[in-house]
Amino acid sequence: MFKKPISIIICMLFIGSVSQPYAQTNYQRAPMLYQKIITGQKKFEDLSQHEKMLVILVDQSISASDENIGDYGFSLRDIEKKCEVYKYSDSYGDVECQGSSLRIIENKCEAYFPDPQNGGLECQGSDFKVVERKCSVNMYSESYGEIDC
Repeated sequence: MFKKPISIIICMLFIGSVSQPYAQTNYQRAPMLYQKIITGQKKFEDLSQHEKMLVILVDQSISASDENIGDYGFSLRDIEKKCEVYKYSDSYGDVECQGSSLRIIENKCEAYFPDPQNGGLECQGSDFKVVERKCSVNMYSESYGEIDC
């Protein structure tokens, strides 16, 4: 139903001189609009062009999280649910996952921390570029952090 490329949608959202507070307010409404569409409370056809773009953006974001990475049989959502980071120094940490299907993420990726509470993932191999781009680390204790994709 919503198969437009996300980059085009993002560009369309910001064409013109839309003020940042206006864009943020509308961005915050997007999940609510999406929920109304999927529950049948509102028809997609009845939305304004801008609201349609917001709903498409949310749908694309959700779809991307569920797509498998390469031929490995897991998605960004699986990484988010089943993996965490153990921070072993000020700048680096290990990725630890539940389940053997994600062992390759443990072996190919590590966390780096430009600041004490927030970090990213660095991975070996082009199959995992999407993990580097879309996932981040947020520390919930001194030694452990959750992965958000």
